Amino acid sequence: SDLDDWHYYPQFNVFSDVRELIEVRSHGRPVTVGELGPIPYICNADKIKAKWNGKKPWILGVAPNGFDAHALWADGKYEERFYTWGLDKIYGDFTKLTEASDWYYFEGLKQETDLMRMNADIAGYMAWFADTTFHPVGLIDYFREKKVFCDELSKIWNQTAVVVDIPTRRNYWSGESVRADVYVSHFGDNDQLQGSIRWSLEGSDPQGTISAFSVGPAQATPVGRIEFRAPTFNESKSMRLRVEAQRNGAIIAQNYVTLQ
Repeated sequence: SDLDDWHYYPQFNVFSDVRELIEVRSHGRPVTVGELGPIPYICNADKIKAKWNGKKPWILGVAPNGFDAHALWADGKYEERFYTWGLDKIYGDFTKLTEASDWYYFEGLKQETDLMRMNADIAGYMAWFADTTFHPVGLIDYFREKKVFCDELSKIWNQTAVVVDIPTRRNYWSGESVRADVYVSHFGDNDQLQGSIRWSLEGSDPQGTISAFSVGPAQATPVGRIEFRAPTFNESKSMRLRVEAQRNGAIIAQNYVTLQ
């Protein structure tokens, strides 16, 4: 065809292999990633039944016409497993399970998006827009209502993006060196993009700037490195290392990476 289209579905516990996205190369025609993201296949059974006046619709029943592509769903025991596996003792109900799963899905989308934006050979990508049976992996659910992470998407799905990348582990002891590379991916217009980077570790002292960068149109370029010592805390924390790309004093892109 006129495009090279690639689908990418990493397993639940695979993160390092996702970095293959950086190595994708164009060979004479545009490369797109036509489907992407982890595949948890979790939906809110309580909400579905509430929308159907307390009844169990076919979505949660045995798959029609012998369709069994996804055994998790096709036998009609999706709700039953929630209680058999003791997930009610962890999450309480399907709403909290689904929200936790949706945030996990967002982190997968974000990780893959960041890596694609570091690679200018990838011309574009498409995500699953709406839940469909048996694929509840959309940005909105079966009832066209936004999932919990939707408002975060506008921060990472920009034509011009900033990415903060730590290719190794992201958990640190106090005092250890933290190093992160910063990239700017510029597809917003046809002009040379010039600006600066501000970074900070939320809830702590480390912060700084990358004073100047310049990136050409349709390019993804490393623009600098962040380095600091992991602060000392009395207990374990999850913190975001945030970056902002600025041009003429205005924020044009922002992003983060989570550190433990």
